[in-house]
Amino acid sequence: EMEGRSTPFLLGLVFMPFGFSRTLISSARTLRTYRSLEATTRALYMTLGKVRRGTSRMHPMLPALSLQGAARAAFMASLSVGVTGRAIFPQASATSKSCITPTWLKDLNESIETEKDDPTSKFMTLTTLSTASGQAEPRGRTVVFRGFLGKGDGLALKVITDVRSEKIDEIRANNRAEICWYFKDTREQYRLRGSLDVISHDEKNSERLGWWQSQWKSLSPGMRQSYEWPAPGVLRSSADEDTADFLDPSPSESPSPNYCLLLLRVECVDYLNLRSKPQIRKVHEVSSEGAKWTVKRVNP
Repeated sequence: EMEGRSTPFLLGLVFMPFGFSRTLISSARTLRTYRSLEATTRALYMTLGKVRRGTSRMHPMLPALSLQGAARAAFMASLSVGVTGRAIFPQASATSKSCITPTWLKDLNESIETEKDDPTSKFMTLTTLSTASGQAEPRGRTVVFRGFLGKGDGLALKVITDVRSEKIDEIRANNRAEICWYFKDTREQYRLRGSLDVISHDEKNSERLGWWQSQWKSLSPGMRQSYEWPAPGVLRSSADEDTADFLDPSPSESPSPNYCLLLLRVECVDYLNLRSKPQIRKVHEVSSEGAKWTVKRVNP
């Protein structure tokens, strides 16, 4: 497969993080099949993730690989796969309306993989619109990323919350929302805009109810217990007993009726890379039919 160049190629792979990348580049150009390149790429990312973590999104030698046509497309597709060899996010099926994974999803996959050891990297800001005061006012709060749900009609980002919280009334009155997600190590910002869908215990659709139940099973006992606390946002008096009110009850195997699943149907992604010189900003939008994603570069 490597035409007798395996020895210098492997040496290049071993010493590349220390600056010896020329051997790797030269040897990589002798690859004749995408299978070898795919395996090499993943090994390279594993090496860089341990030695050069946080210094760059992609080693500068990677664009130098001489890929053309189908090989280039296959190489770019492999970037949506984590170093474990499993796709973190769902890929569109042959019957899906979106037959090509949007490029912003591949970028987001890389950002999550780079900062996966930092628990705070899953924190995002969810902004909704409140009209409780009689005026339209933004309401922002920190939520935790719970993964993606891939369906043919678009990608949905998962968040969980308490059905008794104020945000539920806001969403039911106006389901337009935006999530702002910043990765401090890679200095990248993703603004994901779309419509929010609420799934709770009274869901009538069996498939959607299954999503709700499945997400509950993935929660920690402590998170499950929090849904049995007093309703959020309710006024407390000096006579209230914090210790008694917030004692952790035994976690239930069955989903609490206070727990609900939120799905953000992503329609637009505004991506900003602050590390690049100059900075890079791209706006990704999906067509009204959900069949195609377009991307345009704009001034940061």
